[in-house]
Formats: sequence, C-alpha cells, structure tokens
Amino acid sequence: MDIQQHLDGYELVLEMHLVIEREGREFVASHPDVLAFGFGDTEQDAKRSFCNQLMDRYEACVRNANCLSSLMARDFAGMQKYIRPKHVN
Repeated sequence: MDIQQHLDGYELVLEMHLVIEREGREFVASHPDVLAFGFGDTEQDAKRSFCNQLMDRYEACVRNANCLSSLMARDFAGMQKYIRPKHVN
C-alpha cells in the first residue's frame, strides 16, 4: 500500500520505505529517519497510524519552529526530506 493516500494535504517528496514489525498482536510501522511510529491490528492500520503521526509531528514543528530542541530540529529536517505540504492553487 502506498502511503501517499494517507497523507492528506501532504505530498511525498521522496519515497518512504517503512519498517513494519509485529509486536505481539499489533503491527508497528516506523522509519529510521523520523521519530514517528504507527500501531495497528493490521499492517495497513499501522501505516495509516504512522502517516497520521508524521503529519501531526510535522505540523507541531511548523507551529513551534522558533523553539525546537536540537532533537526535534533534526527530526523536522528528516521529515522535510520525505514530505511537504501540498500547494493549493
């Protein structure tokens, strides 16, 4: 499943290859370049959850751009390599 369909208002700049792991009864989706994780009963649910968290974290970084910790600044830079807001014409 392509994650672009879950990135409402965002577009992929670079393809993201998510790591999907099984943790007990749940699936966990992650990516080594960003501090976002998704959880779900299925792989698709975990990917959807990951995308929601990725967008939430991106928006939080934009809102707090003037006071990001060094860890969050690195995370934001990682996110910006992969996604960006869609421009509405």
